[in-house]
Amino acid sequence: MPKIFGDEHALAECLAHLIGNAFEAVQKRDNPKVAVNGKYSGSETGEGIVMLTVRDNGAGIRPDIQEKVFSPFCTTKAKGMGLGLPIAKRTVSDHGGTLTIDSDAQGTAISITLPVEVRRAGL
Repeated sequence: MPKIFGDEHALAECLAHLIGNAFEAVQKRDNPKVAVNGKYSGSETGEGIVMLTVRDNGAGIRPDIQEKVFSPFCTTKAKGMGLGLPIAKRTVSDHGGTLTIDSDAQGTAISITLPVEVRRAGL
């Protein structure tokens, strides 16, 4: 997997938040599952994208909420301010990537796509 250049702490915090959300989503499941997968798609020169996906088998995000989850202060949790996903999306966007959600009653998959930046000698 090629390296992604960016703010290591911000990206790690973003991923930690998504994984934390996934674990919260499966707390009441009999057979809880959380998986994190990564894959690279690109050319032999190293240019391309890296996609990281956090998937859980929780109850999913209701359709009426899915479009709002990236708005500040939108939350379905008793505790929480609803800032995690908006901050995560902004962090990914600031790194030239995208964050998408695919959710239904069988679970949620949140994918982060980030460009691979090729660093050439002398640049």
